[in-house]
Amino acid sequence: MTGVLGKKNQWIRIYPPGLVSGEETLWRFTMSMKQLETFLARANGNDNIRREVEQCAGDTACVAKVGMRHGHKFSAANFSRWQREHK
Repeated sequence: MTGVLGKKNQWIRIYPPGLVSGEETLWRFTMSMKQLETFLARANGNDNIRREVEQCAGDTACVAKVGMRHGHKFSAANFSRWQREHK
C-alpha cells in the first residue's frame, strides 16, 4: 500500500520498504559514493581524520564507521569498490 503526500500542487508518492525500483537503488548508491568521495577528500586535508583512517588498517567497516562519525554515510562495500576502482 502506498501513500501520497501533497503540498502546493506537488505530489509525492511514498512507497513502503521493499518496493524500491532499481533506479532508486542506483540513486542511493550514487549518493553513497559521493559521500565517500567527499569524506576521502576531507580526510586527505585533515591529519586527525587521516590518522583515524590509517588506524583502520584496511578494514572497510572501520573506515565506514569513521566516516559516519564525521557525518558521511557510505557502506563498507562502497569503500571496497572504490578501492578496487582506484588501484
